[in-house]
Amino acid sequence: MWPPGGFHRKLGARHREWKTKTGKANFITPATLATDIDRPAEKRDIVQLITLRSNDQFNTTVYGCDDRVGGVHGTRMVVLMHCNDMARFELEDRDIVSLTTAVDDGRLRIMTGFIALPYDIPEGNIGGYNPEYNALIPLWHHAEGGKTPAAKLIPVRVQKVALEGHSV
Repeated sequence: MWPPGGFHRKLGARHREWKTKTGKANFITPATLATDIDRPAEKRDIVQLITLRSNDQFNTTVYGCDDRVGGVHGTRMVVLMHCNDMARFELEDRDIVSLTTAVDDGRLRIMTGFIALPYDIPEGNIGGYNPEYNALIPLWHHAEGGKTPAAKLIPVRVQKVALEGHSV
């Protein structure tokens, strides 16, 4: 710990050593891969939430409330949205919204108090910082092999929160 430059852990990948049958890194692809998650008109109230890390974050350790790379300052309680989605949900810049997980498993997962911000993100998708959105992820919604929570594709509904006499 004290020598200049720190110390190195022995990691096989660092030395290009893989303990596999081929001696090479093996990649596993998902059984299905939807590149376009178009929804029929009757399901247009559902968008896909992707969770992100800010530049001042390491894994789930958050060191501040600013994301200079994403241009968000002072809070992490935001929903980054395409301007067309904001119009479709009748939202304006900085409206307060709630998100509800759109799965039918008998559990209500809802979070509120997020600030809607227009952002250059694909239409039909919204973004927000991890771990703030963890409560929206069903425990059964995970990668098949590693059981990692599927925090990059959470179907949610967005709803404006009516706040009387309050502006953000």
